[in-house]
Amino acid sequence: MGGEERDELQVSKVKMTDSVSGSKPLMAPYRRHIFVCVGEKCHTDSSGVAVYEHLKQKLKENRTDPDLQLVMRSKSTCLGVCQKGPICVVYPEGVWYCGMTNTKMDRIVNDHLKQGKPVQDWVFYPQP
Repeated sequence: MGGEERDELQVSKVKMTDSVSGSKPLMAPYRRHIFVCVGEKCHTDSSGVAVYEHLKQKLKENRTDPDLQLVMRSKSTCLGVCQKGPICVVYPEGVWYCGMTNTKMDRIVNDHLKQGKPVQDWVFYPQP
């Protein structure tokens, strides 16, 4: 384990310890939060799980990028659209994307999550 990894683990342990003893949990600051649907109503082939895992790996590979350090990711079993999935949504902008693939996720990571520019080609809500 490298020095950087140990430092990150120590910071995480301090935050967890502090949050247990305090009245509120501590969270690292973040700029954007992306949710990926991994449910099976809008895609029965587990493609949502694959897209989420790809996103997870992309963010890990780029963890030294200051813009991507401020991105949280979560998976959801249903985002309520249930068609043309996998679906993802990026907050705080509330931009919804459909038909997600690993290739599309790469562009969303670079353009939207990193640079703050939604990829209008795949936005279905709000309407571009």
